[in-house]
Amino acid sequence: MNLLEEISRPGEYFLDRTTGILYFYPPGEIADAEIAVTLLDEPMLVMDGAFNRKAGRNHGVLSCDIYNIGAGGVSLGGGDRVTLEPGHNFVENCEIHSFNRLDRTYRAAVNVDGVGNRIAHNRIYNAPGSAVYLHGNDHLIEYNHIHHTTMETSDMGWFYIGRDASELGNVIRYNFVHHAGVTDDGREGDVTEGTTGIYMDDLACGTKIYQNVFYKVGKNRAAVMINGGHDNIIENNIFIQCRYALKAPG
Repeated sequence: MNLLEEISRPGEYFLDRTTGILYFYPPGEIADAEIAVTLLDEPMLVMDGAFNRKAGRNHGVLSCDIYNIGAGGVSLGGGDRVTLEPGHNFVENCEIHSFNRLDRTYRAAVNVDGVGNRIAHNRIYNAPGSAVYLHGNDHLIEYNHIHHTTMETSDMGWFYIGRDASELGNVIRYNFVHHAGVTDDGREGDVTEGTTGIYMDDLACGTKIYQNVFYKVGKNRAAVMINGGHDNIIENNIFIQCRYALKAPG
């Protein structure tokens, strides 16, 4: 990325910051194309109040295409972690891909926190890191098609939660996930110490994982990995060509 002598495929580029010249291998004919360069360094859209985790209810990102983003797709919050009042905010029916152009890790397609929010019916793909990075309680992740994520990261999963044993009540169900950390021909992605699928890290507790389909997920580790924690329920899932279905301590 951003290396002049390595430009060999459509979509690759090099920006000479000294001269201000952009060298770009276009994906197709450009004679009649519209060429645009963004200089935006702020969020494209902010729903006022949604970032106050005790306020902001019933907001949604619906049927949007989100791609070629520098640092993640959607930051989703809402709900009160003291009273466990849900936010009922959602990301639904969206296509989110190629969202880590600048920040390669910890900027997922959806970073969700708060209480009682929903990520559903989305297609998420083409990412060096995670599809969903979660904090909070009682969130619902369902009916998503997720593939070709965690292709460059280490010690990470397409779904990640950790380091707070009070984040209970989250549900992951009815998702189809494939090629997480694994290329189409079955090789590992550009990882060093291993990727997993669903990563329940550092005492993450109280998550229900059921009726998902995992295909070629977590070649280095497992489709579902529990690194401590209690009351995590994994049942009625289908695991196909995963190195391990489940790994847990003990």
